Amino acid sequence: MKAIHRDLSIIIILIAGAWYLHHPWMSDYPSHIHAWAQADRYAIALGFINNGFNFFKPETFIFNHQFPNDWLVVGPSTITSVDFPIHEYFIAIFMKLSGTQSPFVFRLYTLCYSLLGFFFLYKTVYLLSNDYFKSLLFMLFAWLSPLLVYYQSGFLPTIPSLANTFIGLYFYVLYLQEGKNRSFNLAVLFFTIAALNRTTFIIPLLSISGIEFLRVIFKDTKLRPKLLPVALAYGSFLAYMLYNDYLRSIYGSEFLNYILPAESGAEAKELFWNVKNRWKYVYLSWTQYELYAAFIAMGVFSILLRFRNSIRNKSILMLAAIGIISFIGALAFSMAMLRQFPHHDYYFIDAFYFPLIVTALIAIYAIPGSRYAIVKTGWAAMIIIAAFPLFSSAKQMQKQRRIPELWDRNEDFIASFKSATDLLERNNVAKDALVLVPESVAPNFPFIFINRKGYCVMQVDSFSLNKALSWHFDYMLVERAYFASHVYAHYPEMLDSIHAIDRNERLILFSKEKPKRSLSLDEITGFEKHSALFSAMADFEEMPSTQWENIHLDSRISFTGASSAIVDEAMEFGLTYRLPAEVLLNQQLSWFYFSADFLEESSNECDMVLSIHRADSLTYYKRTSLQALCNKLGNWKRITHTYKLPDISPDDKISFCLWNLGRGRYRYDNAEFRIY
Repeated sequence: MKAIHRDLSIIIILIAGAWYLHHPWMSDYPSHIHAWAQADRYAIALGFINNGFNFFKPETFIFNHQFPNDWLVVGPSTITSVDFPIHEYFIAIFMKLSGTQSPFVFRLYTLCYSLLGFFFLYKTVYLLSNDYFKSLLFMLFAWLSPLLVYYQSGFLPTIPSLANTFIGLYFYVLYLQEGKNRSFNLAVLFFTIAALNRTTFIIPLLSISGIEFLRVIFKDTKLRPKLLPVALAYGSFLAYMLYNDYLRSIYGSEFLNYILPAESGAEAKELFWNVKNRWKYVYLSWTQYELYAAFIAMGVFSILLRFRNSIRNKSILMLAAIGIISFIGALAFSMAMLRQFPHHDYYFIDAFYFPLIVTALIAIYAIPGSRYAIVKTGWAAMIIIAAFPLFSSAKQMQKQRRIPELWDRNEDFIASFKSATDLLERNNVAKDALVLVPESVAPNFPFIFINRKGYCVMQVDSFSLNKALSWHFDYMLVERAYFASHVYAHYPEMLDSIHAIDRNERLILFSKEKPKRSLSLDEITGFEKHSALFSAMADFEEMPSTQWENIHLDSRISFTGASSAIVDEAMEFGLTYRLPAEVLLNQQLSWFYFSADFLEESSNECDMVLSIHRADSLTYYKRTSLQALCNKLGNWKRITHTYKLPDISPDDKISFCLWNLGRGRYRYDNAEFRIY
């Protein structure tokens, strides 16, 4: 097969495989796992469009950065420190040229860059083995990690940095075989870009520069041609690191820049097992583990069989050195950031994926090539046998990770803020107006949709809300479903400073303008009693109807009247209410409303749970921490919470309950349910 035909076949396989794995989700906004981190990178790209493509002043949309003050201090600008954002800059250019800021542009760029990296990984294996089938099998093995495929069309810099290390590895192997300085220079260039964009990838650069230094000492290569490219590599890395520190000191940052090691050996052990149990079949599929074991076993056997030739083979020795140094670097990084690993699956790609691929590459290189037809048939058979489970597990992970968790608010939040544009436009909110968004699921998320700058309140309590209301903003946007329970309940005095001016189905818009009259909480949210399709109330002076279950009356303490109800340490479930079936005959149901006076007597976990069952399947489930909403022992507090309902069928069963997980003690009075 001619070289052009070989390369073309690999390109076709990569494109066809990428279409199969990614096409349904290419236009999706950052969501699901690590939506926060991905939204921040998307915001960086949009920031370049907004700042006139000033590369050295990267910015997002928020003034109150996470670091160093946990969003509590307003910075002078939306500028943020960030690792060398070269990819976000190019993405911004492509967005400008294409006339769209759709996430499709970002996803397509990341995906294409990743595929380019795997194409060069294939070429590396072919360069070493001169074997098409081995090279193809190895590329599929490296490509189809469930974890890597999930992020491959995403927004994280990990993916293009990994691709750059694969490209750099190709040119380094080419340099080892041909001895041309041009190849070495290109290898250093791509390793450097990888390290600049994602600091962890300094490890491969350290590997090859350390190896070349040793080769100079042993007079295996000359120093002079290496000095300039290596000096430029480390010089640019250190220069940008210093500049990034300058940006951080002046403006703050959205991105972590300090280590988080385990605090003890016992904690390290616990974290290790947590990571292993949680991510082992996310990092790699079962088929990949089998292929890796097979590569290593056959490779070790082949090396031992031809030991003298193997230890004299420069490529094997250099790759082994790269693998060892990279693995040591990965271990050092994992120790420094161990507390992050259980929550950040992509750290595995940052640290361990490159040394894993290099060790497998050594093994498959050592395995004899397919000089005979029967051996070629064997490699082809392995490709056919392995390809199906590799693609299947990667696609399954794509689907699985896009099923919203029961606690996940991202999809609802995206739906809410997609509706914000019309709300802002009909109220003539200027493009340069500053917007405050309390209770955001991620700092930059809402601002991506409204394309305006402002402030986020990530830790909602009376202190942070009082502080935020003193900032210089023009409008405030809050989700209707969470305003009463998660914002207003913490700081009712906020209505002395801001006033609701409009709302749509999902959002409420506030301004600092003085209203003609003060509005009640129900008027602000649009959940007025007279407009409810259904309502039910119990004051617990006597046992309510049979729709109300697990009611335990107590006359010792009440908010009003002679008695209240209680959920105590002996009860797993407290107040339970099942919506009457006839209410569901109305197909226009949109909102479920609950309100009650609560007295928290012990600080134990207790949740409010709304669930919907269709036949035997759970189709909707939302848990909200009652403990977090009460947040003060010994004081009665009115808790109001609303739920945006999905499409309802007449056969659905809707129920609400208090789930007393921590076996706490809570009293409640004057409970009310409404349907809108």
